[in-house]
Amino acid sequence: MLDKENFEFIREIEDNYKKATMLANLFFKDKKDKGGFPYLGHLQYVSNSFEDEEHKIVGMLHDIIEDTVVSKTILYELGFSDKVIEAIDVLTKNDEDYMSYINKICNSNNALAIDIKLKDLEHNMDIARIINPTDEDYQRIEKYKKCYKILEEKRKKLC
Repeated sequence: MLDKENFEFIREIEDNYKKATMLANLFFKDKKDKGGFPYLGHLQYVSNSFEDEEHKIVGMLHDIIEDTVVSKTILYELGFSDKVIEAIDVLTKNDEDYMSYINKICNSNNALAIDIKLKDLEHNMDIARIINPTDEDYQRIEKYKKCYKILEEKRKKLC
């Protein structure tokens, strides 16, 4: 929960990556991924796949708006940059179907968001993360592979 005390504590942190990590820990500490492992591990995987601060921050927070009460306004108030917040916003799946969501990311031309989504999909396609995969898991991974190719082609065009 982001009560006033937690908000003020996080806002006062000067290092934005540490700020993002604190925020992720606060909201995802008890969440599990599809394999039953701590969801923070997924966020850390995506974040740690990059060297620069913006990618690391967006990697850590790519699901924060979609899965928590944190909004763009709160991210602005916490001091994150426009570029970081825009990428997180692009990565936020709303009520659209999954392919519309992927197309939204592609059409954004936001290289930062596309980079993060590629790493997110890469990690989500790792079937070894699921102890007893079902047919549904394999179908989801096939969908992710198609989406990965679409995003990968778009990313090449942006270079």
